[in-house]
Amino acid sequence: MDPTPEERLQQANHLQQQGRLEDAAGLYQALANEYPRDPRGRFGLAMIEVSRADPSAAVGHLEAALRITSSMSDARRWMGRCLRVLSRNDAAVKNFEACTDEASCDPRELLELGEARLAAGYTEEGRATLEDFVERSAHHPEAMLDAGLSYHQAGLLDEAAAQYRLALDREPELLLARRNLAAVLQAQGRLDEAESLYRQVLEADTGNHEVWQNLGTLLKDKDQLADALNCYERAMRLYRLPCPGDLAKVLQQNPEARLTSLHHLKLQAEQLEYLGARGRLSPANTGLADRYREVIAEIEASSPTSHRIVMNEAQFKRIGPTNGRLMHLTPANTVPGGALNPDLDFAGISGGYCAQSPGLAVIDNFLKADALKRLRDYCLESTVWFDFRKAGGYCGSYMQDGFGNDLLMQLAGELREKLPEILRQHPLNQMWGYIYDSEMSGITAHADAAAVNLNFWITPDEANEDPASGGLIVYTKEAPAEWDFDKYNNEYEAIEAFARGSESVVVTHRCNRAVLFHSNLIHKTDNIRFKTGLENRRINITMLFGQRAGA
Repeated sequence: MDPTPEERLQQANHLQQQGRLEDAAGLYQALANEYPRDPRGRFGLAMIEVSRADPSAAVGHLEAALRITSSMSDARRWMGRCLRVLSRNDAAVKNFEACTDEASCDPRELLELGEARLAAGYTEEGRATLEDFVERSAHHPEAMLDAGLSYHQAGLLDEAAAQYRLALDREPELLLARRNLAAVLQAQGRLDEAESLYRQVLEADTGNHEVWQNLGTLLKDKDQLADALNCYERAMRLYRLPCPGDLAKVLQQNPEARLTSLHHLKLQAEQLEYLGARGRLSPANTGLADRYREVIAEIEASSPTSHRIVMNEAQFKRIGPTNGRLMHLTPANTVPGGALNPDLDFAGISGGYCAQSPGLAVIDNFLKADALKRLRDYCLESTVWFDFRKAGGYCGSYMQDGFGNDLLMQLAGELREKLPEILRQHPLNQMWGYIYDSEMSGITAHADAAAVNLNFWITPDEANEDPASGGLIVYTKEAPAEWDFDKYNNEYEAIEAFARGSESVVVTHRCNRAVLFHSNLIHKTDNIRFKTGLENRRINITMLFGQRAGA
């Protein structure tokens, strides 16, 4: 006897829970095709896309389910959640309102509705909803904490602080409320008060990587870079060290640990092979690169349609404890006598930059040979390239997630000393590195939240198969002052349309070449065509100094 639709739904759900998303999606799709008036197949497909962290695709399936049954509350609520992720907050509010009976619903539903209303700008309605949520939750400190976080996310810092303080009055040992209050004070510029609260939390919970990371950012904002870097590295080690054989711990630390991409897996396999050949890996990791290659081959054979991939249970079991983890960290120590090339004409560089409006200068032979080699070793051997989320063929590593070393701190200090007219008033506020696949696309057009950008490349020239490109395109057009970070950093089509037709400076890729420019200038990665292999990967390091005007 053929299985019933209910049995097939149960089977699809079981496959989904096992991480066999392609198989589950096939069953859900078959049910949707065979029973076009039953919304459950479409809803199942939406949940697959939620598991893949693709809310846009999930919304399409949820819309189809709601066209069949507009009163399907689960679909309506998940529609609201996905729309929130997509920042379509007005539409999210309407969906939450349609499935929430505010007089009798579970208080947690009020919390979601209140958050959505605040995010959509309905401040009074959102505040009233959250007050109702706290009251219906019997003024429990955890409810006050949740309400505070909702205000916090909406940028209503005074209201957030008030809720966190109320929670702490009722439960002084509620560390999350203390940490979040510190974050509010930090955002308000009350750094000494925030630092005291962070340190109180760490006295009780020394293993809290998020607090170490927040403290690092606070110390960075105080221009205490060495202390900040130590905090960031401590946070990275707490969060990113491998968890051998403990898949449950991996998923507990990061519920999205099964999420990956082919270009991230390939980079990790190359780094493991590179480290193994140099004797940098422990004997326990012998054969680990081969396991990555097996998983890569399996995923490629499935012809994935999205760059974000969810590993199945068998794949996760093979590489989950080490995927996206700190397998090795090579130090990059300071260079005696300085990291910058002493033959550089710093007065000429400064004059050239200031003569442009806004400023831009290209600097060749940027670093001493010893400094360049140390940074190359650090980037090739350190498995710090944790970010793979964007669709281009690159992985990133950011200062707050552990990217940095003594040499880079030395470099930042030297730049401010040697270029005082440009950088004296602008402390380092952010730093990252990107490492690229050989031919995939790079960073799309954007501006940055800073006063001055420094971008430099450390990959040998012979790796670049098109010496006329591979660098950076800088438009002479500035992002409008009224654009916020989301607009000038993430809305790619709007930014491209705005910059289209304006003059641009094409800075071709050269090893040890740096580009110094005003951070408000729109810029993007040029076309990339590099040889394959880890040592040929295009690597750029970026430092941001100061704050964007009006930030």
